[in-house]
This record gives sequence, C-alpha cells and structure tokens, in this order.
Amino acid sequence: MYFVEVMLGSLVFGSFSDKYGRRPVFLFTMFSSFVLGLFLFFIKNYIAFVVLRFFLGFVLQGLLIVTFTSLVEIFASQYRTFTGLGVEFPWAVGIMTFSLFSYLIKDWRYIQLMSTSVCLFQIGLVWCLPESIRWLLINNRFDQAENIVRNISTFNKIPFPKDIFDKTVNEIEKTEANKSDIKSYTIADIFRSSVLRKRSLTMMVAWFSTSLDYYGLSLNISSFAGNKYLNFFISGALEPIIITSTIVILNRFGRRIPVCVIFLVAGSALIIAGVLPKSNKSVQTLVTVLAIAGRMFVSGNFGNIYIYTCELYPTVIRNVGLGSGIFWARISGIAAPQILLLGEYTAEAVPVIIFGGLLLLSGALALLLPETLNVKLPETLQDVRKFEMPQEGQGKSGLNVAEDDKNVELVS
Repeated sequence: MYFVEVMLGSLVFGSFSDKYGRRPVFLFTMFSSFVLGLFLFFIKNYIAFVVLRFFLGFVLQGLLIVTFTSLVEIFASQYRTFTGLGVEFPWAVGIMTFSLFSYLIKDWRYIQLMSTSVCLFQIGLVWCLPESIRWLLINNRFDQAENIVRNISTFNKIPFPKDIFDKTVNEIEKTEANKSDIKSYTIADIFRSSVLRKRSLTMMVAWFSTSLDYYGLSLNISSFAGNKYLNFFISGALEPIIITSTIVILNRFGRRIPVCVIFLVAGSALIIAGVLPKSNKSVQTLVTVLAIAGRMFVSGNFGNIYIYTCELYPTVIRNVGLGSGIFWARISGIAAPQILLLGEYTAEAVPVIIFGGLLLLSGALALLLPETLNVKLPETLQDVRKFEMPQEGQGKSGLNVAEDDKNVELVS
C-alpha cells in the first residue's frame, strides 16, 4: 500500500514542480510530511492509520523528487556528481540509525516519532531555499531570477555578474523553442520524440531493476546467515565506502560506463549467490557476503541513476522524467515481496537469480545512453534533439559540452 501512494506521488509532484516551481512543492511536501508523521504516532484506528500512511508516502515522494532535482539544478556541472551522490551519506546514516533503534526499541510508534523529528531540523532551513534559477529563467521569470542572483552575489560579497546574466537572458529570449516549450508537460511527453523515448524506456528498466534488487534484498536480509539487525547495519555502514568510490569513479569515467559496469558486477554477484549450493556454513556466509555486496553496489547505483536521469531530461520536463523513473521504482517495490514468495513455491535461489538477471539487462541497456559528464543541462526539448545530432567538436554521444562554463553557472 505504501509503495502505491509513493508511486502516485512521483507522478503528481513531478508534474507540479515542473509547472509551479521547485520551492512551492518543497515547502508543501516538507510541512505535510511532518504533520502526517506526527499524527501517525498518536493514531489508534487502523483505517485512519492506512489513510495517513497513504498521504505520507504521497508527499514524501514529492519531497524526494524536488529535493534531488533542485540539487542538480543549483550546482554547476563540475559539482553535480558530488552533490547528487552526497545526499546518499545521510541515507546510509539513516539505515544504521534505523537498525540500531529497531534493535533497541522494537516499537514502531517511537521509531515513527524518531523519523518524523528529523523534519524539525529541516523546517528551520526551508525558508532559506530559493527557487531554482534555472527553472525561473526557462519560464521567463527573469526579474525573480535576477533578484536571487543579486542576493547570492551580495551574500558572497562579489559583484553582480550583469554581463553574464544579460547574455543568458538574451539567449533564452531569442530561442524560438523556449516560447513553445512554456506549457504543462505530462508523462506522455517523455515518449513523444524518439530520443526521449529511448532514454525513458532505458531508464525505466534501470529504475525498476535497481529498486527491485534494493528492496528485495532488504526485505530478504533476514533469510541470510547472521543477525538480521547486524546485517542491515553492516549494509548501511558499507554504503559510505561505495558512495565515496562512486563519486571518484563518476568524475573520472563519466556516467554511462560506470553505471553499466556496476549493474553487471552487482547482477553477477547475485546470480552467483543464487546458484551456490548452501551445503555448509562457510558457503552460507559467502552467499550472505555476495548478497550484501550486491545490495551495496545497487545502493551506489541508486545515486548514479538519480543524477543520470536528471541530466538526460531538459529543464521543462526534468521532474516529470525523474518522477516517471521513480514511478517504476515503486512498482518494483510492490513486486519485490511477490517475487520473494516465488522462493517458497519454487526454489530459494529463484528470486535472487531474477534480481541478478534484471541487473544484467539494465547494464546492457545502459550502453544505449549518451554520456553526460560535464555537459550543460538541456533546457528545452529542442536542446535534447540537437544534442543527439553529432556535430563538429562533439563526441560520439552528440552531446554538446559546455564550452563557456562560467556562462552556464548561473543556471547550472
């Protein structure tokens, strides 16, 4: 039930934030998640509990989408990898904290209260968050964008970059596509062109397999050798290592090849774990290690595909594209427990082999995507079509690398 509401939230708030802006959606979902989480602590009636959980998952997914998109849009291209994957560090801390509290408390109400209390730290900071300059510019709200840039310049005690700002505005104003692209977009629009259709279908498979493996292995962790709380804690403790490694790898080798390799390595580890005969304790321990390693790689790739998805879609439809990927991730979250049941009716190895096989498929499909490292984020649908057409001075992917990055930083 929870994944159903999260799935719906990914579609609704993805579209809303592209139409109405990042900040309004962020403020609404942040306050709503705090209020709903607090009510859950006191609720006694089961029906009321289910209804509140429905709306909590709905708004939390909106908060997740707009937070990540804002991170990608605020920072310049050379910082996108660090900021995009940096948010995974608190996630790892949350896994370890959740494991510890679950072991010590074992009362869901107090665990819910603990999770909700984190919002208190964020509520005090949300008023400092400006609207995405990139979103304002592409929607012709130049005065608002200029005010934000002036405030940032004043805060950092640097001159307002008037020449760069005016040049950026002039380029947007004279772009014919910009006039036609200012409209409301839906999930259907990411399939209208062959370029976006190829990217969308590939990323849907990637999101589905990544989420399926992550939640499937998390739900199945109690079946592995060892203490379930300790296994879950260890998996969280190892995530900062893989996240740090992933940041270095993505900055050095780009997006496409690392994403492909991680999918293939994780898929291979899970298939090996599935086919190994669990005849003795040593083999069972090896299976546990392989499963945790597979989950760790999948967790690292979660951050990768978040960044990759945001970089593949233009500003006018970026949140819709990200929301569609998360939509399929939540469908796989619903499917994960059902696939685990196959192990009870067929063989224990079947779910793990399915998880691994889908990862291998995602790794192969990732080769169809273009490279986006240090590439200027596309603004309009026309930009995407143009970037796919190889021109002089461009790489095999046809993507146009930002030549004058200082002109781009206003909206990067």
